[in-house]
Amino acid sequence: MSFPTQPVFVHKSSDWDTTTRKHPALVWFEKYTRSYDTNGPSFDGWLTDDFIYQKSDGTEHHDREGFEEVKRNYGVFTKYNHVPYSFYCIETDYGYEFVTQAWMYINLPGNPTSEEKNVTSPRDGAQWEGKLPGAYRFEIRKVGEDFRIQRCDVHIDTAPAIAVMIARGVKLG
Repeated sequence: MSFPTQPVFVHKSSDWDTTTRKHPALVWFEKYTRSYDTNGPSFDGWLTDDFIYQKSDGTEHHDREGFEEVKRNYGVFTKYNHVPYSFYCIETDYGYEFVTQAWMYINLPGNPTSEEKNVTSPRDGAQWEGKLPGAYRFEIRKVGEDFRIQRCDVHIDTAPAIAVMIARGVKLG
């Protein structure tokens, strides 16, 4: 049985590298991710006006409200850093769609307990208070010679981070 196929850019590694930097959308996305991790979320220059953010529970937030929800979700972390380890990138009529998996290294509010152990980032050897696996689906729209995120679906299990914050006595909600 024959069925239509489409080329897919597949990359598996422990971080950004020379292979990901060969793909124009991933070059842009690396800049976005590094800016996000360093400066926090920013709407202007990165997201489309009709941006959609889908949380792990399936709820969707649209436009600027979607961006505000992203900020709220990441606001529980005192610091974070995404280290990708897989990409599946497909060209579309609007630009690109890709699914990526990444480790999200995090620091949390509150004082660490004696049972906690830090984790080390493979990127730079930095010590972090936690490490969460995440899967993300992005729709990246081509805008002239640039790109913008028009949709982001996030799939992260935050239960380990919540458990640590509860153990630290951090009030949630």
